[in-house]
Amino acid sequence: MRKSLHDIEHLEAYIQGKLSPAEAQKVQTEILLHPAKYQDWLSQRETYALIQLAGRQQLKTELQAIHLSLTQDPNKWRWWQKIQAFFVD
Repeated sequence: MRKSLHDIEHLEAYIQGKLSPAEAQKVQTEILLHPAKYQDWLSQRETYALIQLAGRQQLKTELQAIHLSLTQDPNKWRWWQKIQAFFVD
């Protein structure tokens, strides 16, 4: 059975801490009492963790490319040395 968009959005709000304390308590109770709701919560939480990890990996790759560009390009080398001087005692 396909979950309704409302259920998914409501669980998302709970995971992201966007619900009022009373609403959050209600969701926690549902998770504890209903194994299917618990599985939905686990799946959605894991999905968000994977999305966050993928975003971090993409950002890391982009930062490495920028770093490589700054350190390998002779036209940017002097600028890069000036920036590094700010962080060296």
